[in-house]
Amino acid sequence: MADCEITECVVTEGSHGGWVVGQAGQRTDFKAAPVATVMDPTGAGDVFFAAYLTRRLHQGEASGEAARFAADLAARHVEGVFIEAEALLL
Repeated sequence: MADCEITECVVTEGSHGGWVVGQAGQRTDFKAAPVATVMDPTGAGDVFFAAYLTRRLHQGEASGEAARFAADLAARHVEGVFIEAEALLL
């Protein structure tokens, strides 16, 4: 990762959660948020990464906190609760 100036790598596995690995090799696991009823998972990854990047880059949140917030928003998206842009900046 250092050769490419990548500071972290985020891996998602849908309902299994995922992890973030920093440049120094530290790994932060996160759980998927529970989903009551799956309406449509299309775009859940896009929602996750938009929320993660907003929290991580715009608000300077730690990777674990940003991932948990993003997982929760992605779960709400899968349930069919569509997310307004303002929710990303809470």
